[in-house]
Amino acid sequence: MRDIVEYVAKNAPHIKTVAIGGLNATNIARVRYQSETPFINAKLDGVAVVSALMAASDPLAAAKHLKETFQSLPTFITQQHRLEPEQLKGLISIYSPLYPILEAIRKETPLVHHLTNDV
Repeated sequence: MRDIVEYVAKNAPHIKTVAIGGLNATNIARVRYQSETPFINAKLDGVAVVSALMAASDPLAAAKHLKETFQSLPTFITQQHRLEPEQLKGLISIYSPLYPILEAIRKETPLVHHLTNDV
């Protein structure tokens, strides 16, 4: 999702991005949050939540709740201090020789974390 949002933001910023499929009040804030790209300030513009609205006994209240949930931080974030891209670069400036290398790696090869259990 993040790759799509970043691609659209870079190449067609006038196009809005919307996620669809299996989204509801329990996961839309996480999907929105995890699809953001802080380096270019790309973000998911919306979500399609037809099933969540159609199944609600009060669709208007459900829509308001979904909107608030989408716009809020996900529950797994307890404290968040977001930095603007320029502030982030300022912090990284002490590592200025490494910054272009890290940016090139980030663009070409995403960081992958593997967990293994030795039995």
